[in-house]
Amino acid sequence: MQPLRAWRRAPWLGDLGPTLSLSPEGMRDWAAWAFGSGPLPMRLATDRGRRMVFASAGGRVVHAAGRGIEEATRAALAALGPAPRSGAVKLDLVERVVPASVADGSALERSLYGLAFDGASGLAFLPEELVARTLVDSQGRLRMGNLERYVREDLGGDLPRDLGGRERFRFAVSGAAWDGARARPLYRGHRVVEAPDVRTLVESAALAGTYLARAVGADGRFVYSYRPKTDEAGAGYNIVRHAGSIWSMLELHRVTGDEALLEAATRALACLEGAVRPGKTRAGAEPCIVEDGLTKLGGNALAALALVEHCRATGDATRLPLVRGLGRWILAAQDSSGRFAVHKRSHPRSEIVPFESEYYPGEALLALLRIAALDADPAWLDAAEAGARWLIEVRDAAVPDAALIHDHWLLIALDELHAQRPDPLLARHALRIARVIVRAQRRFSPHRDQVGSFGQPPRSTPTATRMEGLCAALSLARRIGARDDAAQIRAALGRGVAFLLGLQFRPESALHLRERERCLGGFKRSLTHWEIRIDYVQHAISALLGMARLLSEEADDRRPE
Repeated sequence: MQPLRAWRRAPWLGDLGPTLSLSPEGMRDWAAWAFGSGPLPMRLATDRGRRMVFASAGGRVVHAAGRGIEEATRAALAALGPAPRSGAVKLDLVERVVPASVADGSALERSLYGLAFDGASGLAFLPEELVARTLVDSQGRLRMGNLERYVREDLGGDLPRDLGGRERFRFAVSGAAWDGARARPLYRGHRVVEAPDVRTLVESAALAGTYLARAVGADGRFVYSYRPKTDEAGAGYNIVRHAGSIWSMLELHRVTGDEALLEAATRALACLEGAVRPGKTRAGAEPCIVEDGLTKLGGNALAALALVEHCRATGDATRLPLVRGLGRWILAAQDSSGRFAVHKRSHPRSEIVPFESEYYPGEALLALLRIAALDADPAWLDAAEAGARWLIEVRDAAVPDAALIHDHWLLIALDELHAQRPDPLLARHALRIARVIVRAQRRFSPHRDQVGSFGQPPRSTPTATRMEGLCAALSLARRIGARDDAAQIRAALGRGVAFLLGLQFRPESALHLRERERCLGGFKRSLTHWEIRIDYVQHAISALLGMARLLSEEADDRRPE
């Protein structure tokens, strides 16, 4: 059979060399030159080693070889043909070829190493192709059914019958993308952002908001989970995350003024209101959010946050009675010590379910504080203060730092409560939590896109939630003049937000998916797990907006009087 991807010259991967490595700046300059936006750096212009370059656009991937990176790049772009008018064009330079004796090992992560067979086959697949189409499993084993389907349906060819016995190579690449105006260095197929500015953060948040708006159906329910590799919606639902997603959309609307975002959030809010039922409490019947026969402290708190934000966005006070009712349900869940004793009740029997969430109390505190901003009754603020004191003086008092909850909701609430009632107790505990989070952050990694993250493997939501909390902690630290803490928190925020930006689906990181539009703006679970869930997006939006706000304040502080 003919090679499926025309190899422009006889050499194949085993003949490449000597090694040519590109820095992020080098990748950017290389791509800018390739698309006529700058000169080719002298180091690259004088290169005469045997090179292999991949070019990808609009679902097409080609590769070509040449004597030197300039010749190989020109050959690859010629094979690709006219670039699409929209989307991204991606270039990848083969940097390192792993010997066949090592190539079948599971130690070579599929998101970092491509796969090729012998030159006669013409088959070579980028790391992103291996992941997007699941051509290789997590143990490095070929998924022959997926590989055959990809080659047949997308590449228009057939696999050689003796493929399993052919020589194999694994290879690492350096990549860059061109979006029609700007070249961007890539790592693991996603863009690398070292020091995000306000414009980048707001633009990323707005794109994420577009994803959420697109995910709201006519009935107001979200596509709760989406799997880009298979273009399928996942099963399950969670009304708490539904409410949280509305809240983040409305926070974003306050920044961008996007009316389509507001319309989608309002539709989702109407669906949320459809879950309101009267619930029995020790103080009488109050409205609550019910899902699957249960009402949760966190669900009622996030619903109240969403409703308050909608009132602020629209100036429409018709939902204020419902806000107060949800607030009274929250108050009824609190005992005389300030502790939130009820986290979950059955409905309609209203029996207390023996369950406690680490995060519901912080959500409840924030809801009470936001309700207090719309309703002058001091009971809201008093209850929030009592709840905060119980968490600080009882729940967390004897807990060692190593076991302290990274409670981002509590951090946000403490910042807002301290702004109104500046008790040093609140500030001390907020900074204690912040220091614990900063110490737990991944500051060093052999992979540049893991720096700033939390969790193993590094994941989006554990990082985004902690960045939300650190945004609040930085605001508080600056207010009280805690300069050392502010500096440490600010550095951690820069690292964490840069990590998050690498997890967002952009045109260049969606290039190798069959359905490339539906995932745009979404945040995936991790660098190697591509599921998008609405709460991943919700928390990323809040973190990005928080950082953008802080950067804007920094810029204001630097302006002369």
